Amino acid sequence: MPGNLHVFSIKTIDTPKEHNKLSNTDKLDALMSALATLCQAEPYEKISVGDIAKEAGIARQTFYAYAPSKDELLLSIIDDVFEEFFEKVSPVIINMDEIYRISLELFQTWNNNAEKLDLVLSVNLDHLVLQRIKRYITRLSGNALRENNIAYPEGYIMEYLIEYVTGSSFQVLRTWMANGRKETPQQMAEFHRKVLH
Repeated sequence: MPGNLHVFSIKTIDTPKEHNKLSNTDKLDALMSALATLCQAEPYEKISVGDIAKEAGIARQTFYAYAPSKDELLLSIIDDVFEEFFEKVSPVIINMDEIYRISLELFQTWNNNAEKLDLVLSVNLDHLVLQRIKRYITRLSGNALRENNIAYPEGYIMEYLIEYVTGSSFQVLRTWMANGRKETPQQMAEFHRKVLH
């Protein structure tokens, strides 16, 4: 969706000397910002790794030190958002009574990272985003079972439960983002709690 995305606020690279002084985080941010800038001008599918590296002011080979592909660069945003989410919920003993609190953290984290997530959701990578979200839902579910001393369900039950929670959570998050986040994270967390409980 060219024209709808905002460039991330990051440190700019003016000269090669300044580039060498940037931290790895700054270089990764520069790559993400370059991708966002390029997505404003042309469709994601037409953007190459070389285009991203050039826009970021780094060598193409340096790009691969941060991501194996442009898709993985984009998906690293999802990873960052979920790691932030996990830092917030890991102290919580996860049980059904905590669904609202966990859901609230999820919606607040997505709300706080809306600009970056809009970029991820604007390209046609839903299948990859779903895989990433499934990985985090599986991790969260495993933590909940361990923390509550619950045996891992045998057979198909856990597999289908994770697929259900992953798919429904992603579609709700996607729709909420597409609708401009009109509802508050609190309203969305309450809705999510009712559905999951």
